[in-house]
Amino acid sequence: MIVYVKGYKVMIGDGEVSVGDRVFCGETQECLQKGLDFILDSRLPMVKGYKYRGSIHSSWARMVKHRDGYVCKECGAGDVQAHHIIPVSRGGGYEMDNGVALCVSCHLKKHR
Repeated sequence: MIVYVKGYKVMIGDGEVSVGDRVFCGETQECLQKGLDFILDSRLPMVKGYKYRGSIHSSWARMVKHRDGYVCKECGAGDVQAHHIIPVSRGGGYEMDNGVALCVSCHLKKHR
């Protein structure tokens, strides 16, 4: 999977996460977090036309779903969405351990 974030080409899969010319370790949560931290580094230049939150959220969601194997962690169904365990509106961030892949049905249940 290739994702473009803040002008950086992020490749996820084949046992590694790479951002530009930087290659991180494998597909472990620690590795995905390192890749995400690199992307979210405020010192990176912003690319005209990117919405900062949207770019972060999209990348985080893809990494969470990839880490969880595109399978709902509640019921095992496919067609998943990334769910913030602690919502951003309540101080939750875009750390890998603050996300879980949930199917549409289970995700709706969490928000009721």
